[in-house]
Amino acid sequence: MSKVLICDDEVKVCKLIKNIVEWDNLGLELCGFAHTGQKALDMMMELRPDIVITDIRMPDYDGLYLVEQAKALDLDMHFIIISGYQYFEYAQTALRFGIVDYLLKPINKEELSNALVITKKRITSQQESQTNQKELIATLDQSLIKIEEYQVHSIYFQESLIPLPVLCSENKKLHFSSDTFNACIIKYDSPTTEHFVRANVESAIAKTMQYIRSGSHRMFTDFLCAPEGNSIYCIMNYDNTQKDAVKIFIDQVLYEARKFADIFDAIQVTIGVGQASFPYAQIKGSCNTAFEAIYSRIRCGTNRIIYYSYFNIPDLTGPLLDTQSVCDLKRHISSCSLPDFSDFLHNIFTVTASASILPYAHYLLTQEIFYIFIQQLQRFPIIKPEPEALQKEFQHRLEFAWNKSQLSGILMEFFQQYVTEVQEKSVNELDYPIRQAISYVENHYADDCSLSTVSDHIHLNQNYFSTLFKQKTGNNFNSYVAQYRIDMSKQLLRESDKSIQEIASSLTYSDLKHFRHLFKKYVGISPAKFRELYR
Repeated sequence: MSKVLICDDEVKVCKLIKNIVEWDNLGLELCGFAHTGQKALDMMMELRPDIVITDIRMPDYDGLYLVEQAKALDLDMHFIIISGYQYFEYAQTALRFGIVDYLLKPINKEELSNALVITKKRITSQQESQTNQKELIATLDQSLIKIEEYQVHSIYFQESLIPLPVLCSENKKLHFSSDTFNACIIKYDSPTTEHFVRANVESAIAKTMQYIRSGSHRMFTDFLCAPEGNSIYCIMNYDNTQKDAVKIFIDQVLYEARKFADIFDAIQVTIGVGQASFPYAQIKGSCNTAFEAIYSRIRCGTNRIIYYSYFNIPDLTGPLLDTQSVCDLKRHISSCSLPDFSDFLHNIFTVTASASILPYAHYLLTQEIFYIFIQQLQRFPIIKPEPEALQKEFQHRLEFAWNKSQLSGILMEFFQQYVTEVQEKSVNELDYPIRQAISYVENHYADDCSLSTVSDHIHLNQNYFSTLFKQKTGNNFNSYVAQYRIDMSKQLLRESDKSIQEIASSLTYSDLKHFRHLFKKYVGISPAKFRELYR
């Protein structure tokens, strides 16, 4: 319903208008009377009517003054002027102010009704136009947000970097300069992944995003952000002279994020800030170091800001697990020993990880152990693993881990699932000798692992064992042994300073030429070129 205010110094005129208008039929509501110009202005400010029916001449202020004041105060009102003949020149002036209509006294019901109908149509049309405009702006804003989130996602996760001109052409609101770029990740951690907890995390992320977008423009050339899972991924672009202001802003973001998180129980917040990059082309490096800063919360703790630049990390390549640890891990997996696997994890997380200079060593070790676990499952395909599905589930679980016990728990659950499945499959007695044979190779790969030796060890006829191994694993036994030894040689080439001849001899290959041929067959390049990749 549109509201109507009647302004006339004659009470009888006001009552007449009230009585002759069919308010409900026209979709109108009478909100009041004013008999002086001052009262009319006060009621216009207080009631904000959609339509004002006013006499030209009234005490204090005349009708033209009310029209002028409405425009000056940006009051969205439509005016119908009532005038006597002697004041017709005022009505002509009022038309220049954009009034809807003017009516001459005495007031005619039909004329007034027509004027109100026209005014009502204008109001409806205007409201529809404003609604459409708001919807269009909202749609455009949503489109820009989606473009922004896509661009952030591509910078963080796609292998190739979108060129800067292309990035700016896709998002016209971008003003990326050639100055400082930096990546930061805001991570929300919760003790469980229950649905209601997940909803709480999403709510906290939404509030944090709203805060960032409302206050990030002051010291940044541009600030892009995108939610993903339980994280907010950010790309910052700013003049290097603003770096102190940027740090203050990040402090404020953590304060606000923790305030939102504290509404819910046991939600942790950590911000990982990468190494600043000056050309845009190096922004991938900033993203990688932001990830490493976030991974470091396993050691450094949560509810804080972790700056990668504060770490003094040398350039390191190669795995963290040494050769002996890898052999022990493979043995525990093959033997399906839960106590041994648990003890192994405890030692790795309390000794190896703590001794590492890498603040994110716990995270890397978890990934290395899982990778070896997947490799072992593929070597023993009795349970027909799906590596991609397992890897996806593992990465998802890893997203929600923020302490050592959770990392260890994830690995133990995967191993427990594997052991249970193996035990169920091993009801068939033919599976057990295969596991025995694989375990023997993993523990004696540097010794005699011939078909006859292993078949004697598991007390099976040599020909029968060869056929059974092929049937159960899909591999020829001798090929399996050769592949395992080549895998071990790859590890020795990466980690040790032994010569290629020494490595070949330690794996029972006395003929160096034969070893090189075999290595190239399985790996695709020579042992020397493989070693060069890790030097």
